[in-house]
Amino acid sequence: MTKIPVILDVDTGIDDALAILLTIDQPNLQLLGIACVYGNGPIEETYRNTRSIAKVLNIKVPISKGSAYPMINKILHSREVRSLKDFGTLKIDLDAEKHVMLASAMYVKLLGETIEPVTIIATGPLTNVAHVIQNHPELLPNIKAISFMGGSLSVGNITRFAEFNAYSDPEALNIVLNSNLPLTMAGLDITRSTLITSKDILKKVKTPNPTQKIFIDLIDFYTEKNKHKENLEGIQIHDSFAVMAVSKLEMFVGEMKPITVNISKDERRGEITVTSEAPNVFVLNTVTSKSMINVTVDSIHHLEVTP
Repeated sequence: MTKIPVILDVDTGIDDALAILLTIDQPNLQLLGIACVYGNGPIEETYRNTRSIAKVLNIKVPISKGSAYPMINKILHSREVRSLKDFGTLKIDLDAEKHVMLASAMYVKLLGETIEPVTIIATGPLTNVAHVIQNHPELLPNIKAISFMGGSLSVGNITRFAEFNAYSDPEALNIVLNSNLPLTMAGLDITRSTLITSKDILKKVKTPNPTQKIFIDLIDFYTEKNKHKENLEGIQIHDSFAVMAVSKLEMFVGEMKPITVNISKDERRGEITVTSEAPNVFVLNTVTSKSMINVTVDSIHHLEVTP
């Protein structure tokens, strides 16, 4: 099987953690590296969270620290819902680092060395990716495509117009949208369609091992928060959609659309609009909820590594 080389760009909270797990579980994906960005918390937090999940999963690829701030907008975090800061009982001891790789350096190295063009899967604000596009145009031929979780064609989740990732750095999203690279958008219109609970996992994972239990506990932790904040009986696995759009696009129905993002300073900042211009983004429209639940359950079921 020919594997698709991918770089993950994450702001690791709970759904990013599941997306990381899903990526390494897909037999047709080859993870080359992980870049971290601010978003679900400050960069120091999302970087630590990513390293923690990588240690749990025994991931050996480079993990790099990226943008701490948006390109021009004030910093915005979503710590109250998605952060790993108070992530239940998950406490991972991390080795001290002698050298921290910067995301820009990792992108330059991995994209510069690759033989086959690389797909970027971005699940947080697109700041790191935009910096690569803007500062290293010579590397663009080595980027096959970008699959990103973000945006909404209906109601937002940070304002009534905008989804969190798009609102966090619309200037970065605008650069990506105008990059002429093949783009896939997993927006709220589709990612809100699937809820998963620990009960879904336990139907297949009868006696969880320690690593499986970590992810089951994370789902329970997030579910409890959702009950109080959004009255949801489960968690929405937003970021996993961007992963599966690369691994198994046949799961989805979508269409090419001409997409722009509002970069004004008014209330519509971060809003996604469909224009009359040439289509530039493949927008995921529908997926069967059961298929996303199944791939998530399978990824946890396949876990054998213990931290």
